[in-house]
Amino acid sequence: KVLLGSADWEWLNLCGCTLNAISGGAVAIQVFETLSQFIEAAGNGDFDLGFLTPGGFPTGSAGGTATDSWEQAVRAIRQIKSQRPIALVLVGAADELTQYEAAGHASGVDAMLQANQQITTRMAGQGPVHIDFAEVDALVETIIHLLTRGATTR
Repeated sequence: KVLLGSADWEWLNLCGCTLNAISGGAVAIQVFETLSQFIEAAGNGDFDLGFLTPGGFPTGSAGGTATDSWEQAVRAIRQIKSQRPIALVLVGAADELTQYEAAGHASGVDAMLQANQQITTRMAGQGPVHIDFAEVDALVETIIHLLTRGATTR
């Protein structure tokens, strides 16, 4: 089972389609569009893999910022990893990954993935979707590595 946490529907669509293509549709995917829902599901669910894009979440408070979401996500990852054997991937823009790289790795995150949106295409029944083919390659490599590692260590 895979857990996706993002408020960015384009990234969710890309990740979901990639996961389904890799697994032949055999993977169960749950999507949460708030950070608190993702944290609760990751802590209570039976997931093998989770992707989290904290910078795009609504902050939940009038004075909240994307920085608050990243800091909350890093704290939550530390707690989740201490409770459950789930592979977690933080996804963000280059500047976010640079800023939170040390904290992310210290929290126990399994990978940090840069999300770019540079190429526009149209998917059936939807508006423009931006896809960076290097991003798809990195996503596929990360998924395969973490799912294969999980299968061999359990």
